Amino acid sequence: VTNSSGRLTEITSGGDDSGISFTVVGTDVNGESMSESITGADSGAATGEKYFKTVTSITAVGDPAGTVIAGTTADAADVIFKGRTRVRGVTIVNDAAAGTVDIVNASGADSITSGTSTFKMGTVADATAVSGVAIPEDGVLFKNGAYAKFAIGKCESLTVFRD
Repeated sequence: VTNSSGRLTEITSGGDDSGISFTVVGTDVNGESMSESITGADSGAATGEKYFKTVTSITAVGDPAGTVIAGTTADAADVIFKGRTRVRGVTIVNDAAAGTVDIVNASGADSITSGTSTFKMGTVADATAVSGVAIPEDGVLFKNGAYAKFAIGKCESLTVFRD
């Protein structure tokens, strides 16, 4: 499976799979190999914490108690720049629902979830609206790397101006 941006993996269990795990293998938003172990849920959904651009396999480590469905959540992320950068401006093409774009300072794609939120911008519920902001002076510094987190259906596109 190839996603248009990195997505969180969700494993939905039809029985009690809280005693087993599922290994997800693929690539991150930088195109680098990545894997994650997700502990199963008891008749519900368990969500991972890493954003996968591609998923090449999902393997149960143990015997599932019932039907298992794998998918993704609406939570998405993508790389703006891997490494030190300054964000100078942001333009968002909004979507049908309001949300937030969160640009985090993270040392790599596997640390997007735990990265430091450094710049947030709201979207509006108007699929034809464009929002933008220019950041004066030195811009906003991202010492380790800049990654955007957003929800599918709340941000149609994002353009970031950086140096």
